Amino acid sequence: MKIALFGGTGHIGSLVLQQALAQGHKVTALVRSRAKIDAHTATTAHILVGSIENQTAVRYALEGAEAVIVTLAAGHEVLANFDKSALPILNIHGPRRIVSMVGAAVRMSGDPKTIGLSLMSAAMRLVPGGLLRDAEGHADRLASFALDWTLVRAANFSDVPPTGNIKVHLTDEMPVDASISRADLAAFILETAVSGSFVRQAPMVCNG
Repeated sequence: MKIALFGGTGHIGSLVLQQALAQGHKVTALVRSRAKIDAHTATTAHILVGSIENQTAVRYALEGAEAVIVTLAAGHEVLANFDKSALPILNIHGPRRIVSMVGAAVRMSGDPKTIGLSLMSAAMRLVPGGLLRDAEGHADRLASFALDWTLVRAANFSDVPPTGNIKVHLTDEMPVDASISRADLAAFILETAVSGSFVRQAPMVCNG
């Protein structure tokens, strides 16, 4: 599959990039700098240097893609800037398939109304840079376009080795103290993009 990746030098995005290449997918990654791209990855992926705020750079990254994966860190209007550049292009030219990652503090319609999750969201609103506000805006904007989006809401990251045991919460409560291996999260994001599962859904994921 041809994948356009945004956020490919981050903790999760770099793992998505490595796993996608290992599985034989063709990846185009838009990055601000090549400094975090190792020599092997630079020769096997199509690396474009540019900004998500530059719509021309974003358009080049999307050319020929069959799916888009977004692992950009929310906050400081990062996701808002991505949406401004990318969503109009996707809406007109495609691809329709986009899988994006945010934190589990983002609440969606149909979520269980629990004290724990409500407190987690309240706490995240205090994080500098408007992290939760940026992520919530991204969720709203994705839902407003006629795209086959999936919003992966991740539990707390952990550095444990991949377990292959991922639990998905759609309508049931995910424990507030749940965590997920970064490698497992990357694998779930990639598999979701490739398989086309969870379309127009926002699964919360953690290790089981």
